[in-house]
Amino acid sequence: KGSECAGYCRISPTLERLCSEFTRGLLGCMEFVELLEHAIGIKDEDMAKLKQEAFRVNGDMGTALRLLAGNALPKHGQDDEDDNAINQNSTELLQCILEFLLDLLEEGELQSVAFFWPQLLNIHLQMLPPNDTVALRRVELVEDFLLTVSTQYSVQLAIDLI
Repeated sequence: KGSECAGYCRISPTLERLCSEFTRGLLGCMEFVELLEHAIGIKDEDMAKLKQEAFRVNGDMGTALRLLAGNALPKHGQDDEDDNAINQNSTELLQCILEFLLDLLEEGELQSVAFFWPQLLNIHLQMLPPNDTVALRRVELVEDFLLTVSTQYSVQLAIDLI
């Protein structure tokens, strides 16, 4: 892998630094993809797919919560076309994160989700009221997640919803 990227690293000092930190274990896969996305300065469909795959492989609760907050709340670009692309990618990644959390619950990690339950509820409240159809879709995804957890995994978490 190193020889494949060597040509690109010589072109970009930022990429060289990120690759070096990643190979030394200073950056996780998700952080690498996020920093690379930030360095590029654009969000495209391929990067969103890469991010989703990286999250599925290396997801953890801290990363999940940070990404959940970043993708649940509306984002606005320079124009409507940018907004639509960014919001669609955010909605897809939000769905991926919620699926990851449900997978944790299915594996018996209720305590991990319960620990972050107040933050999850806070993120949900920050999403309200939705101001467009994309925001409404995100709110519905989070509400479906909250109700699923409450009805299928924990009565105590259901009580906390009230």
